[in-house]
Amino acid sequence: MCVSHPSGTAALRNAVHLEEQRQPELLGRPRAAGLGEAIYLSTCDRSEVQAVAEVSDLAAAAAENAFTAQASVPRPKVRVRSYRLAGTGALRQSSSCANCLA
Repeated sequence: MCVSHPSGTAALRNAVHLEEQRQPELLGRPRAAGLGEAIYLSTCDRSEVQAVAEVSDLAAAAAENAFTAQASVPRPKVRVRSYRLAGTGALRQSSSCANCLA
């Protein structure tokens, strides 16, 4: 799940941006939801949770919960201003982000 400059307002991007001191709190949410693997990527124009799960809806719900709690923003607002990818689309996005950060 991702909130980026094309999908989210500046206010929402700022709200979900992860400050270093809140990393353990945020990363604990996907673990508590039963996900074994998850990362949170936060740059100046995007914040995203990438997670691995047998059922993509479980990963999406955990990411949505993490964003909602991080930003103190109602779930519907996060849902309409973010996007979810699964399978090869998610893999392409992850590779694209890694290339931009290199």
